[in-house]
Amino acid sequence: YLGNQSVSSLTAGATSYKTGTVTIPSSTSIGNYYLLFYADYNNSVNEENDSNNVSAVPLSIAASMVDLYITNPSASPTTVAAGGTTSVGGYEYNQGNSTVTSNSIGFYLSTDLVWDVSDVYLSYTTATSISAGSYYYISQTLTIPSSTVTGNYYILFFADYTNSISETNE
Repeated sequence: YLGNQSVSSLTAGATSYKTGTVTIPSSTSIGNYYLLFYADYNNSVNEENDSNNVSAVPLSIAASMVDLYITNPSASPTTVAAGGTTSVGGYEYNQGNSTVTSNSIGFYLSTDLVWDVSDVYLSYTTATSISAGSYYYISQTLTIPSSTVTGNYYILFFADYTNSISETNE
């Protein structure tokens, strides 16, 4: 039993449309179910036919998951002297189905678009709670190490760089 709503009165041949939110108990096992809509569930109305009072919609219960990724990364300025600073921005998106309480986003200086241990750690920021399907705005000022050799580099935005959040797609 997840809840009910009342209809004050309904004339013959009329319909009543109701909307609402139900909370699925956290103890519910993963799997496929049906959400039942049961008119006159407590049998308080004398009806000609009680066998047509139930309708259902399928509902899948999935494992709670978080999946973070970075979108729309930017830097300004994009030409910086060694020892200089650049401001970066972007969004961290939670495409999972549950809220992540917080996580750290790391920033690295790299000669390519793929993170590896040779990339230079610059800094991090902490994202606060991100609900499923929501974004967190990232804003940080980064200092390029003064020992950086002149050349072309990428700033990598690394969601959950400490790997502290269990994600469906690391």
